[in-house]
Amino acid sequence: DALIERVARVLDDPDTTLADALFQRWPVALVDEFQDTDAQQYAILDTIYRDRDTGQLPRGLLVMIGDPKQAIYRFRGGDIEAYLNARTTATSTLKLDTNFRSSASLVGAINNVFERAGMALSSKRDHPIMYENVVASSRNDKEPYRTSGKICATPLHVHYWHEDVPDAASPRISAALEACANQIVDL
Repeated sequence: DALIERVARVLDDPDTTLADALFQRWPVALVDEFQDTDAQQYAILDTIYRDRDTGQLPRGLLVMIGDPKQAIYRFRGGDIEAYLNARTTATSTLKLDTNFRSSASLVGAINNVFERAGMALSSKRDHPIMYENVVASSRNDKEPYRTSGKICATPLHVHYWHEDVPDAASPRISAALEACANQIVDL
């Protein structure tokens, strides 16, 4: 943290010596798992890869790869606002619409859940992050998934909480974790 703070402080100076030196050394940067970047880290990258004369046009190439749905993991330093800010300043965006890890039946089930429940991933209706349907790679179903030697016909199970849901977050989280652990034991 101290190193990041120190670099940010030096780069905040109107003297562009450090930013220019870093850019000359690395004119291209690829930042994977960008959703784990915080505002200060993004400011460092933006300072290095933004043309200070125009303030608009990027210099070099800064590639940011991330999934905003994973920015919920604050314990890893993820800052959804930093991600959204970076997304609005990007000169272009690409989206991956094919899932290469999951079976077609699981991908279809997840798409179905969101089609029925709504694409919003937030309780705020105007939040910019929405679920987007994906397709499964055809190679995922060459060898069917098996559980105890049997083909897994239903890859997604939804478990309803039949008890009274606690109002407070802490007991709700504890109860959900206990229910999840019990389901794993049952399986």
